[in-house]
Amino acid sequence: PERLHRVYEFGDISQRTMFVEEIMALEERTGHYAKLTIEGTRVTVEVWTHDLDRVTELDQEYAGECDTLYNDVSLIRFDGYEY
Repeated sequence: PERLHRVYEFGDISQRTMFVEEIMALEERTGHYAKLTIEGTRVTVEVWTHDLDRVTELDQEYAGECDTLYNDVSLIRFDGYEY
């Protein structure tokens, strides 16, 4: 099926974990779910509308939210400082 696909790289496991938790909160808010693959400090997100087996506007919005979450989380360092 047609899917939106993006790989997000993080500086450490804490950033990756925070990103995944934020994605889970996004899923709860929207009722829309992505396929997440977690490997080390990398998270792959695949999104499509399962019922239609294609990408919709909702998927595009979801992907944009993921990019925003990534940018927000990537600025956080866990020693108490922000980049």
